[in-house]
Amino acid sequence: AKKTTSNNLSGELATRPKYEYSDPCGCMPELTYNAEGESSGTPCCTDMSCVLFACLEECRSDCTAGEYCQNKRITKKQWASLEVFDAGLKGRGLRVLEPIQPGGFITEYVGRAIKRRYLDALFRRYKN
Repeated sequence: AKKTTSNNLSGELATRPKYEYSDPCGCMPELTYNAEGESSGTPCCTDMSCVLFACLEECRSDCTAGEYCQNKRITKKQWASLEVFDAGLKGRGLRVLEPIQPGGFITEYVGRAIKRRYLDALFRRYKN
């Protein structure tokens, strides 16, 4: 008989899709050139026009926007200053130590996703 454990989630987790081509983003910066032939460009991959930004995924290393890609904040370790604190009976909490603009990037969440049917009980637990 096959032994299963409570940590075995292989049947419950979705598989990540594989892309058929290297860069699903396709963003291209608008480049301008000065008299010396040096280029400068506008930042790319910063809004919903970038497929990966819209899907809350980082652009790949081969993003067509190159150095102008602004959607590699985790790769470049560009997250907000954070602090773990004691939240009493609720355990530990995480707070941001700097102002954040609406829609701004704080950090990547790598914990488990909780199923909807457990949310009410969880919210009741944390209400007090």
